[in-house]
Amino acid sequence: MVSDFLKKGKKISPKHFLLYNSCKSQYFQGNNQALLHFFQGQGQSRNFITDLTMKKNWVLFFLFLSFLFSPFGQIFAMGSSSSETPDIPIPVKNYQAEILDRSGTKLLGERVSLDGKVYIQGLIGKAEVNIPFEKLRGIKISSSVTKTDREYSKAEVFTKTGEKIEVLISSNAKIYGDSSFGKFGLYVRDLLQIDFKD
Repeated sequence: MVSDFLKKGKKISPKHFLLYNSCKSQYFQGNNQALLHFFQGQGQSRNFITDLTMKKNWVLFFLFLSFLFSPFGQIFAMGSSSSETPDIPIPVKNYQAEILDRSGTKLLGERVSLDGKVYIQGLIGKAEVNIPFEKLRGIKISSSVTKTDREYSKAEVFTKTGEKIEVLISSNAKIYGDSSFGKFGLYVRDLLQIDFKD
C-alpha cells in the first residue's frame, strides 16, 4: 500500500504523488503493491544517480592529482611562478668589476651593468649625463641625498684618464652581474665601491 510507504517515513515528491493519482485508476487499480514497487524503484534510481555522481567527482579529483604531480604539471607550476622573478638584464658588452658593498663583502662580477645599461646615468648639477663604462676606472659611493622628491647617492667617478667627476646616481638603480656562485643584483645605495677590470 502507498499509505504503508508513507508510514515508513518515505518521502514522495508532489510530481510522483500526482502521477500516483492519475495512474491509480488506469493502470494500478487495486494493485497498490505494484505502485509501491514503482516508487521504491524511483528512490533506487535516485540513489544510483547520487552514487554515480560521487564516483565521477572522485575520478576527476584523482585525475587532477595525477596531472599536478606529473612532469608536465610540474613544468606548468614552475611557469606560473616564474613570472614573479624578473630576469637579470644581459648587457651588450661584457665588463668585469670588483664590487664592494656596505657590509664589507666583495664580489667579482662579469657582465656588470647598471639597470642593464653599460654606462653611468646621473646628474651633474642640473644636467643629466651618461658616462660609458669603457671610460671608467672605478666608482666610489658616499652619502645619499634627496633631490626633487627622488633619492640619489653621491658618487665619485674616476676615469681612465685620471679625472674625478662628482655625480648623483639614483639610489634605487641596481648593479647587476654574474659571479662564480650565480647572478646578483645590488642597489646603488648599498654599494661602497666598484673597480672595473681591464
